[in-house]
Amino acid sequence: MGKASRRKQDRKDTPDGEKAVDPAVQALTRRNQRRRLVLLLTPFLTLGAAGASWFLLESEGLTGVTALLGAGTFIITLLNKLNDEIRPSDGSRAASIDFGNSR
Repeated sequence: MGKASRRKQDRKDTPDGEKAVDPAVQALTRRNQRRRLVLLLTPFLTLGAAGASWFLLESEGLTGVTALLGAGTFIITLLNKLNDEIRPSDGSRAASIDFGNSR
């Protein structure tokens, strides 16, 4: 099957000219949605667990550890999300910088 035939077949497969979505893009979108959900729910869940350990179990140590673990998880998830949004620089450009004569 030639390239033109594949393009025609792709157009026939998608209704009303909609673009076919790549499975890799769908997987990346689902991964980002899960990360966003974890990022939003982490503070609420850990505060709830810390409050339950404080009021129901009356354990100050468990409350502190729960709050600390929740804050750490939140920070790690937030930094990971920020890292995913930053595009890496082009490494080939750095090698072509001319700093002048080094003598």
